[in-house]
Amino acid sequence: MYSVPALLWFLAIVSCIHSATIVQSPQSVVEELGRQISLECSLEGTSNSYIYWYRQLPGRQIHMLAYSVSPGQVDNTGVSSHFNASRPKDDEFLLSINGLLANDTGVYYCAWSRTVSQVCAAPGQK
Repeated sequence: MYSVPALLWFLAIVSCIHSATIVQSPQSVVEELGRQISLECSLEGTSNSYIYWYRQLPGRQIHMLAYSVSPGQVDNTGVSSHFNASRPKDDEFLLSINGLLANDTGVYYCAWSRTVSQVCAAPGQK
């Protein structure tokens, strides 16, 4: 017979073993200066996640553009106003770049992480 703490620990471990897929589209964009582009990030296999947009300019370090903790809650403060991030659904995070500039050329990444309520840790760890 299993004790209640052992059973709860087993359930906690099982709940942490899951995979998610992140799909970013389009994978490549070439557009004229001054135009607008939209990038889409779709998340499959998880919910209630933080989602992020990052950009890496040639020869520079990666930089966060925006993040979202839930649909409708987006933080893109401190970033140029021609970037606009939105999260219309739990599994979708969009990034629009209005009035493309030459220095917008770079690699754009979408990433996700679990929310605090989904953090998995061993007993005694913080």
